[in-house]
Amino acid sequence: MTQLTARKSLELAVEAEKAGARFYERLSRKYAHRPELAEVFLTLAADELEHEAKYREILEETPDTEPIVAHQYGRSEYLRAIAISEFYKGDDLKQIEGLSSISEVLQVAVSLEQSNIAFYQGIRDEIGSHEALEQLIEEEKQHVVRLVQLLEGEETRNVLARQAVGI
Repeated sequence: MTQLTARKSLELAVEAEKAGARFYERLSRKYAHRPELAEVFLTLAADELEHEAKYREILEETPDTEPIVAHQYGRSEYLRAIAISEFYKGDDLKQIEGLSSISEVLQVAVSLEQSNIAFYQGIRDEIGSHEALEQLIEEEKQHVVRLVQLLEGEETRNVLARQAVGI
């Protein structure tokens, strides 16, 4: 992997948000038969596109910099490790292909959002506090909360369905 700079990290954030929008758009189509889920996925897709635009703005404000160097507490190594994770290799859309239940899909979505939060917090550690970046991190946390609520509701729905058929 080429050396990681603050700009390269922000470029990866832009790509992650574009991938997130594609991921949620695909889920909205896959679950069109469940309008309540499709609507949530469409909302999340729209949020991700807004996030992409905000990261582009931050990127425009960020000067070309030297590669991120190792810090005393290993933050740059952590950021590099996240940057080369499976999510940032574009495999996010493939992850939902073999999943049969909405619970599994929601678990993947939560995991991807958590990966984004960790990466964005790493970027913040490198470039310093930035109002727009802080807002984006908080919005990603709200996505996790919403997805977990859906997951909990889906698990309750599954338990009730099993009880109804005597399983």
